Amino acid sequence: MGISAIRKAEDHLKEFIKLLYIFPAYKKLLKEYKKCAQRKIVLVGSPAHGNLGDQAIAISELQFIQDYKKEETIFEIPTPLYKIHRSYLKKHINADDLVIVSGGGWMGNLWIHNEIMIRNIITDYPFNKIIIFPQTLYYTKDAEGKRVADETKVYFQNHDNIYLSVRDAPSYHRAQDLLGIDEKSRLLFCPDMVLYGALARENTSERNKRVALICLRQDIEKAADLAGLESVVESAGYIPQETTTVYRHLIKIRERKKAVTELIFQYSKAGFMITDRLHAMIFSLLAGIPCYVFNNGTGKVFGVASYLQNANMPVKMLRDIGEISPETFDLSGKPYELSDELREYFRQLGCLLNI
Repeated sequence: MGISAIRKAEDHLKEFIKLLYIFPAYKKLLKEYKKCAQRKIVLVGSPAHGNLGDQAIAISELQFIQDYKKEETIFEIPTPLYKIHRSYLKKHINADDLVIVSGGGWMGNLWIHNEIMIRNIITDYPFNKIIIFPQTLYYTKDAEGKRVADETKVYFQNHDNIYLSVRDAPSYHRAQDLLGIDEKSRLLFCPDMVLYGALARENTSERNKRVALICLRQDIEKAADLAGLESVVESAGYIPQETTTVYRHLIKIRERKKAVTELIFQYSKAGFMITDRLHAMIFSLLAGIPCYVFNNGTGKVFGVASYLQNANMPVKMLRDIGEISPETFDLSGKPYELSDELREYFRQLGCLLNI
């Protein structure tokens, strides 16, 4: 057995272990998927990993689909299930089934394994309608980024019934300029799915306004130099408290909503959030507390924060630590409410499910 074959077998085993842990009843789903004679909606690519932002996206997507397609049968296909049973899923798809790719911030060449999965889905379902739920696109401004974008562009050009929704203005322009999607009917703007509001909660009466939650990236999307942030926050008269939206363990499907709602509840007890993570910002808004954000490497945090500010949500963008003073934290928390403008974008995406 060659090295590539060994690696492939190892990867397959890893995905199988993930699948057994997060979704032990997957065989029952596969049987129902095969037997389903009516039109079905297939949500592909939901997460197994411990990023609660991605888990919240999956929860919100399922609620959104159920709200707009109450009579349809919905099958959620987590990423490990798709990777292991790709051929089976492809074999038992019907021509009129709707394929939806779970959204997030992973289109581009930073997370290339996810980009490849999108290409595989496009290849597997050449005659099905495919909708990619709100994504951030980011291709590095070098030869590698251009190469990956050019390759993905061909996949989009070869499918006649694919629709891409993006959650920020820079991604909209990248989709036009790099992927060549210039038809407005096939490229939509829609907010991040967690902003749909399915996980929002009322403000807690136990809130400590002096507590400043701090949630910072430690991966390839980290951009700003935020060393010493806690000291600066302390100097401004607040109590810094580290938090995270990323757990190191896998998340079982049946436990993910509990994990997300518990985190949002914990956030509701604090005064405000400081972060460079997109979903830490969104979770703070769902919790009813204000958020002060630094940008990340792909620009998605400011890309989303800009229209949240315009919608009068309690978000403020910061360029560097030097901007922080006691006067910086002047926003007031409030119960989460989707503005009419952003609600309209969700309505347009919902209409696309019916076309």
